[in-house]
Amino acid sequence: MAKKTGISQRKQGLTDIIEMKSPPWLTEEVYNEYLKNFKYYQNKLKIPQTFSSAVKSLPGIVEVGTPSLQYGSVSTTVTAKFFVDMWNEGRIISPPSTGQDPKSYSKANQTTASEHFANMWGDENGTFWLREGVLNLVLYPKGKYILEATDIEHRLWGIIGGALGLIPLKSSKKLYFSHPDIDNVCIDSDGNAIMNSIEVNNLTITQIREKANELSSSIISHDDILERYFADGHKFPLRILPMYSEKECHEFYGILNKQQNKSEAQLLHATTYPSNFWIKEFSSIKMERFSAGNYNLHPLFKQLFPSSMLISLESFMWSHLLFQNITSADFKESTDAKIKGVIENTYGYQKLWEADEIEDIKEQILEKLDILYKFYSQIERPRFSRQAFQHILKCIEWLDEENHVIYDWNLFSNKLYKFIETDRLTASGIKSDFGVDMGGSSKSNYKSAFQYIKTHFLQEYVILNKISNDIGCNVKSERLPRLFLNDVIDDSEEKNKGNDIDNTPIRGRRVGGHIISDYELVRMTDGERVQAFIDEGLGDKFDFDLNCRAMSSYHNLRMSILRLSEYLSVMNESDEVVKQKIREKKESLKHKSILV
Repeated sequence: MAKKTGISQRKQGLTDIIEMKSPPWLTEEVYNEYLKNFKYYQNKLKIPQTFSSAVKSLPGIVEVGTPSLQYGSVSTTVTAKFFVDMWNEGRIISPPSTGQDPKSYSKANQTTASEHFANMWGDENGTFWLREGVLNLVLYPKGKYILEATDIEHRLWGIIGGALGLIPLKSSKKLYFSHPDIDNVCIDSDGNAIMNSIEVNNLTITQIREKANELSSSIISHDDILERYFADGHKFPLRILPMYSEKECHEFYGILNKQQNKSEAQLLHATTYPSNFWIKEFSSIKMERFSAGNYNLHPLFKQLFPSSMLISLESFMWSHLLFQNITSADFKESTDAKIKGVIENTYGYQKLWEADEIEDIKEQILEKLDILYKFYSQIERPRFSRQAFQHILKCIEWLDEENHVIYDWNLFSNKLYKFIETDRLTASGIKSDFGVDMGGSSKSNYKSAFQYIKTHFLQEYVILNKISNDIGCNVKSERLPRLFLNDVIDDSEEKNKGNDIDNTPIRGRRVGGHIISDYELVRMTDGERVQAFIDEGLGDKFDFDLNCRAMSSYHNLRMSILRLSEYLSVMNESDEVVKQKIREKKESLKHKSILV
């Protein structure tokens, strides 16, 4: 059991380095103060002499090159101790401003880290590095110099993780540790004898010490191993930037990585269009991890997307595709290259972004994401695709145009999802023509697939009224509205002093939530609605507007069909507890017919 714990702890330690979340000292208040005074601090570091002095003040840096005329950067070399000390002090960070894509723990990333640990370990001639790393030096309030990881993150995993004993050395070359008291001789690849040494391939720092002590006439300490690792002869080449801005960092990162093994999504993530920055705020896990920035993933991505889709930036590409879908009012081709092409050809949707209606467009995007969350949250282990989400939104739009409303999202979502998943395959298990279209990314594929869904699902159940109630749709009622006007939501927000239902300021998107869900209201008589209002303390007569409570999209979506009072009783419980409460609520209402 102890061994498992050790492995688990090492994995968590390496995960912390890979994810590079903001350190405890970097609070939202500190970060906002930094942003507010950014130009002041930047201007100070733009002075070459001041910048060089600032670099020399960092621990362990002695020699600093002349600032580059083109980039203003300086070159230097450091030992592994430099990175370890700066990391332990919380002075190496990875903020959104660098343009870096998100990373996560994986076996492949652990292997990469181990290989970089070996590159830093090197041999008697020094380290094995071929390429310099890049860090952006920034000045925070109270004269605190911080380094932003601009093009170095993978190497940091190994350099720091190796020193902390989190990973073993991994190299195709033979690696050694030498000490005068080790009674052992190693033979290198050329047949030469290496006296007083042990081979250390595939060993952690701790394991090197243990192996060395088995063959030593004295006690070799952990510090003895680190002394070898931190030796002056083992240096890392480093370029340090003079407090580049967010735009400058993104541009530098993009140029540097054009020829590297980066995906279209990763390169797009580093572009400097204002629209791109906004989209990242709710779709990039990299942004959310930087807690000082107070960015929040949309619940669709945070709660439903697997980690792999967040790390690969699929949530980010979905959001761009959704933007293009909404602004064109049509299906959009969904490959990375096509999405990126639209962005580049429009200079980041420049005309739209500067138009008066941009705020309405932003609101629509967040509303559509809410709808997609409503849909997919009803499905057990859903399969996500760019094609499917555009069709789902098109189906819901079609229902609205046909004067229908979804009153039971669980029924509708599962029926439509099952229809798509079933019909995309033939009885023999191969792709049907519909399945081919659902897997395609061209506009013709999309239109053909939707025509099939419209004919064989929507019209069958809605227009022809075949077991309509079984898919959770009904004709809209004029007696009972479904949505609150913005003025009503504003009044509720003001009444509650801008606080969410958990008594904290509303974070993310604000919506008008139902104190009593419309799912329940449509099943009530007029008298039952009045009684429900009395029970919830809303008055002694039914008034639709009084049923509104301004809240975050997160809580509104999580609450689902529960009354606000019911949700508050389990709000701080796990998602599974909340879902069980919702299932119980639905069970209690299933015998009641739709009355409006």
